Formats: sequence, C-alpha cells, structure tokens
Amino acid sequence: MVALNVTSLGYAGSIDEVSGARYFNMVGSSRYGVLGADHLKVTITTGDRMLRVLPGTAWAHNIVDEVASAATIQLNAIASGSRWDLVVLRRNPATGQTTLEAIEGVSAKTLPPRDSIPSHPDQPLALVRVQAGQTTVQEIEDLRVWSSEGGMTANSLMVRNYLASPGTSVEINGTQWVRRLGVGGALEWVAIGGEVSFHSVANQTGFSSIGGYSVTRMPNGLRRVDLAVDYRRTGSNMNYSTTYGWRQMGVPAIGAEGRGQPVGASINSMQTVEPLFKFNSRLVLPQENMIAWRLVPASGELLFDIAQPDAWPASTWPWRTDEQCSVRMTYFVQ
Repeated sequence: MVALNVTSLGYAGSIDEVSGARYFNMVGSSRYGVLGADHLKVTITTGDRMLRVLPGTAWAHNIVDEVASAATIQLNAIASGSRWDLVVLRRNPATGQTTLEAIEGVSAKTLPPRDSIPSHPDQPLALVRVQAGQTTVQEIEDLRVWSSEGGMTANSLMVRNYLASPGTSVEINGTQWVRRLGVGGALEWVAIGGEVSFHSVANQTGFSSIGGYSVTRMPNGLRRVDLAVDYRRTGSNMNYSTTYGWRQMGVPAIGAEGRGQPVGASINSMQTVEPLFKFNSRLVLPQENMIAWRLVPASGELLFDIAQPDAWPASTWPWRTDEQCSVRMTYFVQ
C-alpha cells in the first residue's frame, strides 16, 4: 500500500456546495474515469521494479480523488519467468482513504481479482509485466478510461475486462465497442465501427505518382485497403520483358498498415485487377486477361504485368516517358 497526497470527494462529509459542482460532473459520466491525458499515468522509473504514477484526477464508485503529486510503488520480486501485476487505486469507505496498490498476478496477461473491498472494486490503472533477472519493468498496458460529455475512450481492449455492465459504450483505437445482451441474455462486446486512415504510396524509381490508399479497420478485425493511384513514367522508355514484365514497379508501394495475410485472394496470394489503361493517346483494352495490376499484400509489392506475355507486342508497346497509367484496387488483409 502506498499513501497518496490526495484530496478525496465522496467519502462521508467530504462534499459541500463548491466541491459538489465538479464532483457530480465527473461521477455522473461513468463508473470509472480519469480526467486528463497523463492523469494517474503509470510510468517506469529508476529503481528495482519501480513504477511512478503521475498526479491527476480519477474517480470510481462515486468517489473522486485529486492526487496532487506523483507517487512511486515497487512490485514484488519474481524468482523465474514473468508475471503480470495490476496497479490500481483502492478506495476504502470505512477509513475514508484512497491508496495506490499493486496486485500480484500470474504469467498470463490477465487481470487478477480486484475485489478486496467488494462494495468498491479497485480502479485499474495499468497491467505491468516483471521479468525474473530484470530490475526494470518490461511492459505497461494502459488500462485507464477517459469519460466526459456522454462518452468514454480508452487505449487498450483490455479495459473491456472490467467495464462489464450492459449498455457500456467505449471507443478504443478508432472502434466503438458496446456491451450488450446477446442470444439467451448472455453479455457480449460488439464492435459497431472502425477507423479510416489515409496514406501515400512509396515513390517508384523512374515514376511519379498521384493518389494513395486508405485503410479501414473493420469490426471483424480485418483491414480493408482501397488503392487509387495514377503512375506517370518519368524515366526513359521502358520496354516490356516477357520474362519479368514491368517488374521495376515491384518495390513495396504499400506501407505496413496495408500489408498482411490476404483474405479472399487468388491462389498466388496476389490481388489482381484489370482496369482500362490509357497511355496518353494510346488506349489499351484488357482482353482475355492479358493486362493486370498485381499486388502482393504480404509484402506491399505492386506489379504491372501481362498474363499472356507471348501475345503482347513488347517491341511496339513500351511504357514511354511521360505516359500515365492508373490502378484502382480494393482488398482485405488480416
């Protein structure tokens, strides 16, 4: 147990007309919460298995704690392997005190029981990993929740382990999660939305590009990638090779956020599209699967190739300087 430099509102006799104004604004927004970005943030500090918890405001179970200064806490030693401990705020209505505690966990990354005071379960701040033979804490999983103006947000999916009441709604890394009654009345978490990010493609040697791709994180955990790029040849004329195609394009065009194990891809794990290619004044029509943009989702390589190279008039159809070709593609990765 670590004592805190704290002013608490909500214990018996602690609220008056002035403090009540800020008190009800916080406890009325959620069961658990912290006020600011760094409030009660758990950080690694010097010393054997030492952690530092920053000052700030937090609340749970109708008690608001305004911690005025940072506090340190030491985790128990471990003889072998690793262990995940839970750092919490503990509120004791019998003593009218809020303290900082570390609950010893197990090797699995799970939340240990936190109901030493059944009426006031501990407020999780972070799950932290200690390793045998190491003096520094190895990992920190931020379990704080921010709440105001009718909504909650968090950094870790693990907050769903203690935000268990039906009707709870929390945004986590761009996805809105709702705790609802499922089939047979069983409680379940359901994702109802995803975030969209936008990216430019990597420049290819001898080409310029306009456009890019978006990545949408789907509720089922997949990522949808929508690619829309216009490539223009800035180097010298580039003849097509029946052995390699125009594989000079085959450098990673797609960043890590758009790569992964393809879903619904061809047997070659490549996504293929056959758009209408317009080389300035020349119009190329895809016929009998001759022309294709190919993308390797695992590596991000974007290839412009010919499915039937023997039928392609390579000597008369180079990719000429200043000619432009477009690619439009949608695919899914895990």
